[in-house]
Amino acid sequence: MTKTLKLTAVLTAGALMALGTAICGYAAEGWQQSGDDWYYYGTNGQPVTDEIKSSGENKFYLGYDGRMAKDYMYEDDNENIYYFNSDGAMVTDCWIVHADDSNETAYYYFDGSGKAAKRSSGSDSLYTKTIDGKTYGFDDEGRMLYGWVDEDGVRIEDEEDAFKEGRYYFGDFDDGEMKKNAWLEYTEGSEDDSNVKGISYEDMDVLWFFFDSSGKKTVPSGDRDTVEKNINGNKYLFDKNGVMLSSWIDTNISTDPTASPSYKFFSGNTDGHLEKEKWIYAVPDEDMDEEDYNDEEYSWFYVDKRGEASTNGIEKVKGKKYAFDDIGRMQTEFVVLSETGDYEDTLHADEDELTAEDFKYDSENFDRLTGGVLYYFESDEEKGGQMKTGKSVKIELSDGSYTFGFDKNGRAYGGDGRPEEVSRKYYINGLLLTADKDMKYGVVETDEGILVVNSSGTVQKGDEKALKDGNDGYILIKDDKYYGYTENGDRKPLWKDGEAYEYDGDEEDDLGDMISEDTTLSDIPSDMIVYAVR
Repeated sequence: MTKTLKLTAVLTAGALMALGTAICGYAAEGWQQSGDDWYYYGTNGQPVTDEIKSSGENKFYLGYDGRMAKDYMYEDDNENIYYFNSDGAMVTDCWIVHADDSNETAYYYFDGSGKAAKRSSGSDSLYTKTIDGKTYGFDDEGRMLYGWVDEDGVRIEDEEDAFKEGRYYFGDFDDGEMKKNAWLEYTEGSEDDSNVKGISYEDMDVLWFFFDSSGKKTVPSGDRDTVEKNINGNKYLFDKNGVMLSSWIDTNISTDPTASPSYKFFSGNTDGHLEKEKWIYAVPDEDMDEEDYNDEEYSWFYVDKRGEASTNGIEKVKGKKYAFDDIGRMQTEFVVLSETGDYEDTLHADEDELTAEDFKYDSENFDRLTGGVLYYFESDEEKGGQMKTGKSVKIELSDGSYTFGFDKNGRAYGGDGRPEEVSRKYYINGLLLTADKDMKYGVVETDEGILVVNSSGTVQKGDEKALKDGNDGYILIKDDKYYGYTENGDRKPLWKDGEAYEYDGDEEDDLGDMISEDTTLSDIPSDMIVYAVR
């Protein structure tokens, strides 16, 4: 702020003589000079004291000894304050810098009548005055306020963390303009903590405050711990001291400390506004996940139109579905949700050393995979992490690449731990059950019985059928189901009267030993058993 000091013209003896006053003659009323001092004599021939007199367009104050005062602050009986400059003339419509008797310097403003802007003695409210379109505050002695000012309009002097008690801000000593509809970048810092758990001002390079149209600092009302304020189309969050908060904040703490957390992200990398309807790559807050916080482990989060992080289940974002854990981290690979849609677990092929057997049989990972409803989400976060659906989803496990199947809602086929048939193929926990390529065929035990599948997973159907495998044996099918197995691959087995026989002889109907029906899978090589109930 640039303040203009308005000075009246220097009044010389000649100038005062030009007013038409007598220099001598004690009975004459008017101005008279004695040495360097000027006096005003009344009709009684005595100097006028403690009174303001005019000379032309200027006014002058005559002190208790009758001398015209210079560079003097004068308060009349009505507590109005005036200032008479170094020429003795009353100043109007201007700022002056003046040191009082204790040598304390302050700015003062005097209006067109010469009165200082000041609040009334005994007042307990803020006094402001608009000057050249800007708002300034003044105390009851006319001194311009600056820095932090409390609710009662009193400047907070030399107090650490003055911003806590301060409700208004009036710039620095040479400024004094009230902050209104404006941000304050406070660089003095603080070693104290916010009233919001886990937030320390010491971790902030700068403290930001916002002042409304009345100049008041933005703070929550009543018992609330925080307040959101819409500023120029964006929302910002402030604590009880008026400090703008950034990064992750549990906004439910303001309304109900016992409620489930509702985390919102106020961008610390830009200007602190509430992020909405966008992806956030950030480190969780300490209360969200202490380990990730300490390790500075970044994750993807999505915040909705309310600014709240999507948590605990599946959410659709711009037409694609994603999984989020209980604090909102986007999950990839195999995700287990409860039947009600709550997040329960995530398994990663590499970290959890998942093999195909984990999807088929009892194991530590099998128990985790079958703990609820199984889904799969794109493993590469850079590609989006979206839900995968379809009957031919290729997934890399730690022991190789496999085909999985998921319905249109993303649920794994056979997700209840029992094989499920889809288009003549069977899946369990999403894994397509296929025979080994070298074996060509294998068996799958289902609720429909024991079935034969090929290396593509397609169920082999037929009645009294024999298929040669990769071991030079034959796998037998009867009534579309597995019947038995023979390791004799020299000649194809024969069927007669519903029974299977080894071929024995030179003629086409020479029958050898009967091949018994194998209901316990004891006859078939173990590496041809794709899945069996255990």
